[in-house]
Amino acid sequence: MQTRRTVTTGAAFAVIGLLFLVLSFKYPMGTIARMGPGWFPAAVASLLLVLGAAMLVTGITTGRPEHVTFGRRDVVCVAVVCGSLVAFGLVLPIFGLFPATVVLVAVAMIGYGARSWAAYIVLPVVLAAAVTLLFGLILNLPVPILSAGGL
Repeated sequence: MQTRRTVTTGAAFAVIGLLFLVLSFKYPMGTIARMGPGWFPAAVASLLLVLGAAMLVTGITTGRPEHVTFGRRDVVCVAVVCGSLVAFGLVLPIFGLFPATVVLVAVAMIGYGARSWAAYIVLPVVLAAAVTLLFGLILNLPVPILSAGGL
């Protein structure tokens, strides 16, 4: 069971990392001294690709590849997580960074299958507070933290 999860997760990470690596080349990279807007996404995507490839190889070499299958639950989980990213993109311009992050985490947790209602409340709020503190206040990202655009 653990091998299947490792292979599934590794394949998903590798595909997503490769996709974002290719998309990051649409932006100027700059130099190491003056990094352009495409440098950071390319670096993160490369790390995700390498991590996914390592997990994929580990999962295949330590288990029996003929028993590796993608079940319905795996597909639903990936679809829900992708849906949480779409929800984040839709909520962000209307309500701001904090509510969009709460929605992102809460919807993604549905795919994870958390059983506690406290987890659906506490974790999204704590992570949204951390994201808001880091990106909104410390890094001064030009995105409204809270917006009354939807009210």
